[in-house]
Amino acid sequence: MQDQAFEYLRRTPENGVLYKIVSDTLETFLAEVIGHDGKGVPSYVEKEMREYLKCGLLAHGFIRVRCEDCKKEGLVAFSCKKRGFCPSCGGKRMSETAAHLTDNLIPKSPLRQWVLSVPTPLRYWMAANSKLQTKILEIVIRAINGYYRRKLRDSYQVKDLSIGSVTLVQRFGSALNLNVHFHILFVDGGYEIKGEKKVFYKLPKPSDDDIKEMIKRISGRVIRYLRKRGYLEEAYDDTLQFENPAFANMLGASVKNVIAFGPNKHQGIRRFIAPGWGYESDIPVLTSPLCAGVNGFSLHANTAIKSFQRKRLEGLCKYVLRPPISEERLVLLGNGDVSYRLKKRWRDGTSHIIYTPLEFMEKLAALVPPPRAHQVRFHGFLAPHSKVRSKLATSRKALKEKEKEENNSDGSLNKAGKIRWARLLKRVFNIDVNVCSHCGGKTKILAVIHDEKSINKILTHLGLDPNPPPIKPARQTVIGF
Repeated sequence: MQDQAFEYLRRTPENGVLYKIVSDTLETFLAEVIGHDGKGVPSYVEKEMREYLKCGLLAHGFIRVRCEDCKKEGLVAFSCKKRGFCPSCGGKRMSETAAHLTDNLIPKSPLRQWVLSVPTPLRYWMAANSKLQTKILEIVIRAINGYYRRKLRDSYQVKDLSIGSVTLVQRFGSALNLNVHFHILFVDGGYEIKGEKKVFYKLPKPSDDDIKEMIKRISGRVIRYLRKRGYLEEAYDDTLQFENPAFANMLGASVKNVIAFGPNKHQGIRRFIAPGWGYESDIPVLTSPLCAGVNGFSLHANTAIKSFQRKRLEGLCKYVLRPPISEERLVLLGNGDVSYRLKKRWRDGTSHIIYTPLEFMEKLAALVPPPRAHQVRFHGFLAPHSKVRSKLATSRKALKEKEKEENNSDGSLNKAGKIRWARLLKRVFNIDVNVCSHCGGKTKILAVIHDEKSINKILTHLGLDPNPPPIKPARQTVIGF
């Protein structure tokens, strides 16, 4: 298949349902939350929502591109580059990160995905405290690492093998609910490194009993840590509830799939100690092949990828890294409510979730990750400071040299080591944005336009509207939020 010529057709987010809901409801939502406790949502949540309303709009800035041969020009709008719910930026980050992991980091070895879900209280605590999330992940990684080392030692009588993993932290569930859980991609074995030589030892497939033992060990260690830190005590003091009760109620309601405010609200909950949770002596139950649960914890390890299945690996990474909202499943109903179609029906037959616009904004706010809370983590020989990482994973320098050998003089990576936008589009959609659609010549970036005066002048000259879509002012709700 030949590469297609580039013809930039600006996406029009202002015509989408998600944009309409946010632009119509944002000011009302922020005002109502401030009215609830005087503090409102955290600043990073408000910034995320306001930046989304600028994403993809020429009125907020753009790049001018021109064909060097026919001189045809075009404008490319800026994106918000946020990590919360923007479908466009989330889709770009999904493709970019999946390509980077597949091409530039994970070695060509068999992999196994370990998916850990945790009880509802712990989902809230990890969402509210990124340091706790890091500590819980460390406990999980240490437990699985120990399993790998024991199995490899018993199978091959070798020690001190290098084991590596990548963790993709996912924050959402199918109904836009807050559900912090871990997708951990473990290289399914260990490397023995002797000088420049490396030998890979494949881990035997785990048994159902191994998974049951593993989830029991993980849940026990996590519960002991939480009890030591006072999370399971009756007098546990929720810091977020004290500092920002409205936002704490949003997170707590989101993990439980209920509404925090408005006519459908449930009572605000400070503590989430579910009956039967927090004990270490329960017996793990096998729920499906290589999947077991105990005390609200669930561990699934039945997804394995062979060393040559790189496309499947990239597809798995994209699935886990996908943005939380699919605009194709979002509909604005005639009465003003928001309908979100589930990807898969629930066991009770539920196929759609219905929210009021304010309830929908509440769910969006809970999905925004806090600053400096990394959603992709590296451990073992894949960790950034690992001494053997360069021997087992392709380096940026090596990849750039390889691309230059293939007559790609500018390379495929930028200075930060990320795949370039043009290269990414060519990889995902087989579209070469460096080629003019009119004559086939090479396109070139002329200028980056930021200032309002220049934006207005250029858009007016081209007959385009220089004003962004209006954001509706706050209005008083009829029933109360």
